[in-house]
Amino acid sequence: MTSSDDRWVAAELRESLSAGDLPALAEAGLLSGDDLQYLLSYKRSVPDAEDTDRYQELLMQAVSEKMNGAIEAGNLSVMSHATGVKSKRVDTSSWQAVTELVDLWNSDDRDDMLNMMVYAPLPPEGPTGVGKTDFAYTVIEAGMRAYPGLSVASNNTSDEFADVQAWSELEEWLEEQDGTKAFLLDEAAQVLQFADMRAGKALSKLIKLLRKYQCHLIVISHTGKDIPKDIRRMVLLCRKESKKKATIGVGLDEVNGDMQIDRELLKLGNIPPARLEYESIDDKGEFVFDMNDEDEAGASEDDGDESPDRVKCRGVNKEGESCGTLTDHESGFCEWHRDQWDGDNDPRFE
Repeated sequence: MTSSDDRWVAAELRESLSAGDLPALAEAGLLSGDDLQYLLSYKRSVPDAEDTDRYQELLMQAVSEKMNGAIEAGNLSVMSHATGVKSKRVDTSSWQAVTELVDLWNSDDRDDMLNMMVYAPLPPEGPTGVGKTDFAYTVIEAGMRAYPGLSVASNNTSDEFADVQAWSELEEWLEEQDGTKAFLLDEAAQVLQFADMRAGKALSKLIKLLRKYQCHLIVISHTGKDIPKDIRRMVLLCRKESKKKATIGVGLDEVNGDMQIDRELLKLGNIPPARLEYESIDDKGEFVFDMNDEDEAGASEDDGDESPDRVKCRGVNKEGESCGTLTDHESGFCEWHRDQWDGDNDPRFE
């Protein structure tokens, strides 16, 4: 199997040949041995051969045959060589970060949707300038790879996705879309500061609404302290430590005023910048929780932990404390504590 490093070397070689850095035909890596020998012989025999129509015809036919064979055989080295090193290409170590994010969306063990809250450390690293929003869009890009045709909405009106800035608009959008969906809530610390509803209850109801419609939630928070305590057990947490680094896990511990991930699940380095176009909304995110009485009543009925298909995880964290994350797995253990399962089924599911 060809590694990403091998493909990168093949692409770099293409650039060197094209630039004339090596004493060889620019198309050397795109020709079979026989075709290469024939074209070199043609160049020796015909003055200014490369400028003739015949040479270009022969070259096009030879390269086309080589590309056709590479595609049929899945020869990534040849295809990478043909593509070359693009000026905007991220370096190979960032491919791993994107791959791991795609795998995160595709987790077979996940009991629920990929609900993630992104936050930043305190100064001097954060909370601004560490790329929280950019990373959220990179996560969305990974979701689009994991689920081709993924429907996406956000409360950031500058991106290419559906604009949703109220509960009623979100619910209407969810009902109109088929398949897997994702909602990006930017600057959540701002939009959750509204009257007559605690932030935790609001997010809890939002998560329940999205789960009903098979919709993932990506929330851009501030410093982690603004993430309600009763929500922390329901989501993945991402500490965006710098523009290139992030740690993803579950649970938060406050250390000298800074929120640290309790149980690290994934550390990412050299995270590539998002390719999606957007503008920062500069702490002015809008989202109105204008649910009607029926919405509120339905959400309140579902607030209890005694739901027949969701129970509190039986596992314990590294401090020996009960996890409490809601799960619908027959074991009674969430995905993060499934390794504590000894094979017995939770009687609450029987």
